[in-house]
Amino acid sequence: MIDTLPPPLTGTEPGGVFFLWGEDEFRKEEAARALVELHLDPSTRDFNYDPVRGGEVELETLASLLATPPMMAPWRVVLIREAEALAQSSGARELIIGLLESPPEGLAVVLATSIPRGSRAKFYRELKRG
Repeated sequence: MIDTLPPPLTGTEPGGVFFLWGEDEFRKEEAARALVELHLDPSTRDFNYDPVRGGEVELETLASLLATPPMMAPWRVVLIREAEALAQSSGARELIIGLLESPPEGLAVVLATSIPRGSRAKFYRELKRG
């Protein structure tokens, strides 16, 4: 059990894909920070932590970050803020859904997003289902 996470995430197992959504930016950021701290040792954080923005990262770069194994640590974390931008690219959607289906060992992916109002996109439904 994880006691350092905000209440909705307490008890979460390490690793895999974490989908944080909603309009409360403070709580999403707090949960993202807690997940990063849970997975990373401060001494190896620089090697194993990649924060990116969904609208700014190229698909090839994102794929490379997600395929990179942890260095000198059990976990690697990729934090994707503004992940709603990934919904625009079929390649990015496939990449993220592939992680849900078969998460690589030693990888934690944190997706922080604001789902557009009224969206019925399959991408978000699959992420919520996890």
